[in-house]
Amino acid sequence: EIDNIGAKRGRVIVKRWLGSGAFADVYEVETNKPVVKHEAMKVITLKNQNNYSLSDAERIQRLRPHVIEAHLMIKLGHHANLVGVKAAFQLEDDFYFFQDLVPGGQTLKSTMSLLTTDQAKIVAYKIAKGLAYMHETCNLCFWDFTPSKVLVEILDMNPIVGAVKLSGFGCSGGIGCTWAYASPETKPLLVQSEKEDDPCVPRPFLVPEGLSYSAVTLATIVGAKINKLPTHIRLAAESQDQWALAVTIVEMLTGKRVENAHEVPRRLDQDCGKDLIMLAVQCL
Repeated sequence: EIDNIGAKRGRVIVKRWLGSGAFADVYEVETNKPVVKHEAMKVITLKNQNNYSLSDAERIQRLRPHVIEAHLMIKLGHHANLVGVKAAFQLEDDFYFFQDLVPGGQTLKSTMSLLTTDQAKIVAYKIAKGLAYMHETCNLCFWDFTPSKVLVEILDMNPIVGAVKLSGFGCSGGIGCTWAYASPETKPLLVQSEKEDDPCVPRPFLVPEGLSYSAVTLATIVGAKINKLPTHIRLAAESQDQWALAVTIVEMLTGKRVENAHEVPRRLDQDCGKDLIMLAVQCL
């Protein structure tokens, strides 16, 4: 973690710490060449707890989920509702990723209970635009879409929602899908959940006999075009993101998740707007 906030790191000035996870810290940084702009800088340290450099095998293992995510982000290109990658490089014992910054952005998971119905509609619309772009233009599936993977900018003292961007592509390095948001077509592809398991923790895909886990994650799931997937996986890819969006819509408005379309009318009243109710039902 960078202790000296305000210090320069190469061509950037570290403004504030945003969060951490998976051996990485994320900061808001300011660049001034050629123009002043703010970006998110993810720093993955390549040292162990004793401050010794990692072996080559350990470096690969630590960087792998982040490289998978960056690779998918490059494939997706630039879209108003997707976090984009600006640059990626290694400098000494740290690896840096520069990504789009959502100013003051919080995860939808942490802010959904504070949203008004009108704000929830805007957020749902912008999420749908991002997912539609992934499917229709890029022919790619998000797979592990949850409210925790959405960054939302709520403007101070203003009911208007600012930027809404999908993030955490590549299933956050653990290639799978969160059980609570998995579609009926996706659940049979996952390692089955036990009663005591947390439904909000991503579950890995089942590995066909004779294939290594790395082969499944890299070659057949992450970054694979939907129409090139095996039939049973393609059917799941075509339904998964829409299903997760519907569950998220209901959760935004009620604080509870649903498991089938029949539950939607009972959970959403007319004050939520027929258009939002219909969108949720059509996605399930």
